[in-house]
Amino acid sequence: MLHPHLESSLNKAVAIAEDNHYEYVSLELVLLALTIHNPEAQEILKACGADLSYLNTELLAFCEESLPKVPDSVAGRDDWKPELTMAFHRLLQRAAIQVQSAGKQQVGSGQV
Repeated sequence: MLHPHLESSLNKAVAIAEDNHYEYVSLELVLLALTIHNPEAQEILKACGADLSYLNTELLAFCEESLPKVPDSVAGRDDWKPELTMAFHRLLQRAAIQVQSAGKQQVGSGQV
């Protein structure tokens, strides 16, 4: 349902949280994943004047300072996964709504 590149970036955000033992997958981690792993997002951000190197550095510092971590004993368990924040859930919902809305517009205009 989501674009494969977006889905991949969201999975990368979860992987970053797991690798760093962050308790939550936040929007900052989604942006970090987009700036590191998504060439399309990188191109858009650069076109808007973003300095990706600076942005990555600041995002990494913010995450290390602000995101709570779970103990190594918890993070090492097979059944542990970081929780998705409410903002992350809203991001998924809005992305799904955009996909549905775009599909309805194409059907309504006869462009399926």
